[in-house]
Amino acid sequence: MIQKYSCGGNMGTNQSKQIQQIGVLIILTIALISSVFAYAVTIAPADGNLLKEIDAPLPVYPKKDWEESPKGEVTLMFDVTEDGNVENPCIVSSSLPGKFELYALQAIKEHRYEQLGGSSRYMTGVKKQFSFTLDSNPTVPVKAKYPRPALEQAAEGYVVVRFGVSASGTVRDAKVVGAEPAEFFEAAALDAANKMNFETTRFNPDDKILHKFIFSLNSNPRRAVSAVYPAEARDQLLHGHVIVEFDINEDGEVENPEAIYSDAGVFETAAIVAVSQFVFDPDKPATGMLHKIEFSLDQDYYPLSKVEPEYPEQALLDNIEGYVILQFDINESGSVENPEVLEANPPKIFDQSAKNAAKQFKYSPRYVAGKPTRTEGVKNQIRYIIEGEEGEEDNEPARALYDNSPEAKQKFPVIMPRINMKQFLEDLKGASPEERKKKLDELMSQGTVVRESRPTHRLSIKGNQEDGSVIVEFDVNERGVVEQPNILEVQGTVLSQEVTQRIIEEVGYYRYEPFVIGDTPVRTDGVRHLIELRFHED
Repeated sequence: MIQKYSCGGNMGTNQSKQIQQIGVLIILTIALISSVFAYAVTIAPADGNLLKEIDAPLPVYPKKDWEESPKGEVTLMFDVTEDGNVENPCIVSSSLPGKFELYALQAIKEHRYEQLGGSSRYMTGVKKQFSFTLDSNPTVPVKAKYPRPALEQAAEGYVVVRFGVSASGTVRDAKVVGAEPAEFFEAAALDAANKMNFETTRFNPDDKILHKFIFSLNSNPRRAVSAVYPAEARDQLLHGHVIVEFDINEDGEVENPEAIYSDAGVFETAAIVAVSQFVFDPDKPATGMLHKIEFSLDQDYYPLSKVEPEYPEQALLDNIEGYVILQFDINESGSVENPEVLEANPPKIFDQSAKNAAKQFKYSPRYVAGKPTRTEGVKNQIRYIIEGEEGEEDNEPARALYDNSPEAKQKFPVIMPRINMKQFLEDLKGASPEERKKKLDELMSQGTVVRESRPTHRLSIKGNQEDGSVIVEFDVNERGVVEQPNILEVQGTVLSQEVTQRIIEEVGYYRYEPFVIGDTPVRTDGVRHLIELRFHED
């Protein structure tokens, strides 16, 4: 027997609603709204009608994410009524869990469809994927010219430009909608935007497109070399910076390096020599790259490039995770010497991998009175974590190696609870919205630490029943906290009370980035989330 699946839980006997999903028909649409460029892929049941989008607003790209501008994808499943309205949308997958889901849900609720190829009927199991990006992807990329004042001050930043596209594919009505810092890069970004071109059939006349121009003086080489402080500059107590422009060939080597700005000409040769030895990933040629070389009489060491450690094969096969804390010296040329393990958990498993990686780290050495100086006793922690990606099988884990040195960015926190979460969630079930908010505020004011985790679409649970899936419905408050989770639908398995409670508890830990209107986070009710269940006996 083939089970029918409805994302929203409409499991009635109406035959028009029970559409067997034997295959899929993919309808690719490219659309825009005023605040985000996105690709949208709609997938309808193969034996259903063709779907034509009548109204198709795409999700807003959150303004608070403009600076880091992550790219992400969210897939939704929903039903389409005979009148073309969307019902029962739920989240099926997300490449950045907790980031864009609420924006995708908000947009899909406003979609309207027209059914082609037959009489209209209720269609279940329709899928749509949204891709979030601030890259408008013109036919030929245009790089903004770095303003001279920004080179002089070694300023970095970004500008977000909004514009329309004419029938001939040229940009019109370009306007700066965001810039950091202000009054540095806006004119250069507008000039570059007005030079972009697009395919003539790609956009509608009223579409408003966003594009982010990044102004950076760090070329992010795979392997960098520290510049030698010129003796003449040191004797004269000179300090400053040099901006080197260069190209990268197919082999990842630097070509045509040239100093386009320097605080003092005495630094230019040393800067060019250093950049000439940079190494980049092969098969990624580029032109007009910029890199800043800093010359300071007194400065601390800082990392130039780090390599990812090799995950030991046996540890990967045995699903072993852990960390290593290293101590090493940084010599006058910025190379690592004498790496040794201070602490490792588990012992001996990752030690050699971590040491091998550390030997390839490259730093700018510490300078004292213009002279490179050896630094001893530098500590660095490397974590080895196996993460299963969306769609991966259990025997093909993904590798995630986190560098916990002070300069590395922290990952999403997972803090173990100090409360009885099961009882706490039970108390919230029958509470009014005002009471729920009060209870949560009291919890936080008491300094209680609650575990937080990214939403997941796959949950491994101890048990011997058949694998299956559930649709969980809940609300997300203004802080991104899940409230009142409950299981709306079960597919392919039977849940015990213990397993049911485990799922509810897990969903209660989920944290989302709240939906924002203007600058105000707002509550989102009735969020539906699909979770695949995998059971194991040990």
